[in-house]
Amino acid sequence: MRDHGFGRFQTGESVSLVIGEGREAAGFAAVVASTGRDGIELVLKVAPIRATTLAPSRVVSVIGPDRVMHTAQILWTESTPELVVMLGQVDAGTPDGNQRQYRRVAMQLLPTHTSIISARSAARFRVHVVDLSGGGARLLSPRALLIDTSLSLTLPMSEGRDAINVRAQVMWVRRLYQSWLTGIHFEGVAPSERDLITRTVFLRRWKRANVGGS
Repeated sequence: MRDHGFGRFQTGESVSLVIGEGREAAGFAAVVASTGRDGIELVLKVAPIRATTLAPSRVVSVIGPDRVMHTAQILWTESTPELVVMLGQVDAGTPDGNQRQYRRVAMQLLPTHTSIISARSAARFRVHVVDLSGGGARLLSPRALLIDTSLSLTLPMSEGRDAINVRAQVMWVRRLYQSWLTGIHFEGVAPSERDLITRTVFLRRWKRANVGGS
């Protein structure tokens, strides 16, 4: 039985993280560090694992004491010094069918800045890019943004190119512990800028597949 929710997990509970399918599947013992409706944080009880095994955006399964298999997607990992894995809903970064034409790549929580400008206020603050595609991105924001909010996002490009500023609209927001996972859709992006974004996505995917880079 499969389930996509995380609400039934409890902090401190022992679970299994399953990576791969069929004969290639491998299970790892873990403990739930924190949990919420849209995400779960696990501490793995294992020796060092290859970075490619826990690559961001990889789809995995979590099996709890009830033996129900929960499908999830790796958002990021860190060593503190324990190995911590943050999981979220699968493919939560696609607000509409049109964005599926773009490939998505994990950005390893790339730090950058975004600005909100409205008739009532203006604000600039730091966010982290969870993943990126030619049509939009998922951000980890320190504040909750309203759906339909217009913002300007600074995006660093690959190959040492200058960063570009793109306009975007907030499509959805989900609370994730002390932050908010936010899906945005790019608006009015010039063809030349979209080509740069698409090239950045392609290069990151190629590096991860061929040289294990981020």
